[in-house]
Amino acid sequence: MPMNKFVHTVEKNQTLTYIAKLYNTTPNAVSAGNKTPLHVGQRLLIFAQEGTRHTVQPFETLGKLAKKYGTTEQKLMELNNLSSPKIYIGQQLFVGK
Repeated sequence: MPMNKFVHTVEKNQTLTYIAKLYNTTPNAVSAGNKTPLHVGQRLLIFAQEGTRHTVQPFETLGKLAKKYGTTEQKLMELNNLSSPKIYIGQQLFVGK
């Protein structure tokens, strides 16, 4: 699947793992080509999967998003490499092409 380029500005208490979850990628992929350790205000260049994305808002669940985008919770879990349906406010999820 094609990749998109994103720029992320590091905020207080953000870790590679946290940022990776926001973009549905791995900590190694986030650190590739970026200086570590991270510092507040640092701009990271992140390459992540191309497709329609949704930024998780308060009170949204994977089930609600599946219904909204005409898919299943299981399919969203597969698309986003999730091992559980738990999602986080601010997380970027792939919801289709």
